[in-house]
Amino acid sequence: MATQDAGARLHEIMRERSASGGLPAAECCGASEEPRPHDSLAVPEGGGTAAVCPEDREPCPAPLTASEVVTRMRADAPLWTLEHGGRTILGRTFGVGPPLYLLNGLTGTLDLYALLAWVLREHVRCVMFDWPVERSGTRRRREPLDAFAGDLIAVADLHGDERFAVYGPSFGGLVALAAMLDRPERIERAVLHGAFASRRLSVFERLLAVLGRTLPGTLARVPLCEAILRQNRRPWFPPFDAARFQFLLDDTGRTAIRTLARRAGLMRRTDLRPRLREITRPVLLVHTEGEGAVSARAQNELTAAIPDVRTEWLHTCGQLPHLTHPHRLAKLLRSFLEDASGPSVLGRPKRPSAAATG
Repeated sequence: MATQDAGARLHEIMRERSASGGLPAAECCGASEEPRPHDSLAVPEGGGTAAVCPEDREPCPAPLTASEVVTRMRADAPLWTLEHGGRTILGRTFGVGPPLYLLNGLTGTLDLYALLAWVLREHVRCVMFDWPVERSGTRRRREPLDAFAGDLIAVADLHGDERFAVYGPSFGGLVALAAMLDRPERIERAVLHGAFASRRLSVFERLLAVLGRTLPGTLARVPLCEAILRQNRRPWFPPFDAARFQFLLDDTGRTAIRTLARRAGLMRRTDLRPRLREITRPVLLVHTEGEGAVSARAQNELTAAIPDVRTEWLHTCGQLPHLTHPHRLAKLLRSFLEDASGPSVLGRPKRPSAAATG
């Protein structure tokens, strides 16, 4: 009974923090049927037609099926392993071109980036990895944020990338900020979405962060977890791939409750706001519909404090644009990366390092 009450309260919190109103799911991005086949991002390999978004004439690509893309990416990008700090890091490297490190959020695995990496594969080398989990029997009450930032640098060392760009949503954005502060010479630029330098948790959320460290099992066992995701995420998913949202549910559900609780506790203890003006690298902050007042306020704090920052708006994308609208996010990422490396570099693919493919 207590567990059900906790789940109901969590549901209420998520409802309060979701955007008011919201928009119903549209055909991709609400496009018309006028074709634009000349756009390289709009038409996937093997042909297809594109529609055009009425708001800005943005190409709306032919549908991608998540399950097929994940299967092909797993076949083309073998899983690599890295031992670092007493933990095991698993990842995949996919595509050719300048490196872009895709950092996981609070929950989920690297598979959630499969669609985005697929779209970028001919222009960007995407490096994806799961945040490592403490080995069985290891007793560490408080995992520092710099451990996650150190994992990022260790993965870059494995790939031989002296400098690289990062994309970090939510918790991944917090790690990206920490890495930019600790190792500014390594990170060329960062794209952050739903990011924050400090996150205040409610009394109930703090209670969950403490009690969750003792609970076994995964999020799939948490009452109302699926209902929360359906209310706050489902409206933004395109209707042409019904299995894509189920893919999110399955992937998120594999996150251990204890792991989520430890990361939530780390968020509660972290406040990078006093150091934000030390970040000198270019930062792009992405706002989307459905991000909610809490997320918008946190990103506005970043906008006011980081010296070299710009913002972009992705309409009708929700809080998971890399999964709901990967083509549109990819176009934004490529544009931002071209500012650093130039179109000629993005147009001349590089082979991934041997460390990344072994």
